[in-house]
Amino acid sequence: MKLPVVSGKQVIINLVKICFKHKRTKGSHAVLRRNGLTIVVPLHEELSKGVVVTILFFLEKLGYTRDEAIKFLKIGKPRKVPCPLPLS
Repeated sequence: MKLPVVSGKQVIINLVKICFKHKRTKGSHAVLRRNGLTIVVPLHEELSKGVVVTILFFLEKLGYTRDEAIKFLKIGKPRKVPCPLPLS
């Protein structure tokens, strides 16, 4: 499946849906955390392929397949992923 073209803002909105918490923004980069996983998302209109592949890698660590992760980044409808109890 082809990599999606997404903005940083869209990715942040989608990651918050699966229990990532926005920790801080410094300059043009936002830092999101969930149970030891930290993702730095550039706040650009269009993310580079390398950044998208890195985000897909993190989603695969959470149990998504590559196709499910790509579909999630495109439309933002998550499948059921259990949220950790402590949101830190």
